Amino acid sequence: DGYNLKKVTNEKAIAQFPRWTPDGNGFAFTLNRDGHFIPHYMNISTGKIKKLSEKEGLGSRWHPNGGGIDLTLREKWGYTDIYSADMNGGNLKKLTNNQNEDFSPSRSPDGKKIVFVSDRAGLPQIYVKDLASGTEERITYDFKYCTSPVWSSLNKIVFVVAEKGVHDIYTMNPDGTGLKKLTEGASNNEEPCWSSDGRYIVFTSNRDGGYYHLYI
Repeated sequence: DGYNLKKVTNEKAIAQFPRWTPDGNGFAFTLNRDGHFIPHYMNISTGKIKKLSEKEGLGSRWHPNGGGIDLTLREKWGYTDIYSADMNGGNLKKLTNNQNEDFSPSRSPDGKKIVFVSDRAGLPQIYVKDLASGTEERITYDFKYCTSPVWSSLNKIVFVVAEKGVHDIYTMNPDGTGLKKLTEGASNNEEPCWSSDGRYIVFTSNRDGGYYHLYI
């Protein structure tokens, strides 16, 4: 409900993109030291922090069953690819391999597919990849700029559309049908994330003025 605020990182660096583990015992996040974005993990009960990768990373998301994590990591030649790893960041496996920016992975409830963003069509659009067959399908065509997809436990995808200088939140089915706009107005609504039961979305918005706050 927004009460009992507690600070959990104090690293004298920029901590971003927190993602709870499915069991709630900790979270992954990105720590920016000296301009380098490195994925980390914190155990919430002990406060201990460890790196998940030596590569630069731009966000992560845990597998639905808690058995691993998907990471967006920057390659040495500049662009980003999506990797899967175990809970400790080991056993890295590359899931996308394009000379474009692939990022923001989120798994289907059964863990067999990922939704992600790629700029391979020129501007960011949303794709779904079947991890068994390797096939990739673009599922957004109605907008020029789509980002931040998250797959819910009820098999819906929430995402953000940037249009006419404003960011709004939409949902759709995994095949791109059933498009529904959830927010509108002159403010920005961004970074949506589902509750574990798939009934609520938490997001950031500057609808009350210049500052961003959390909303449900």
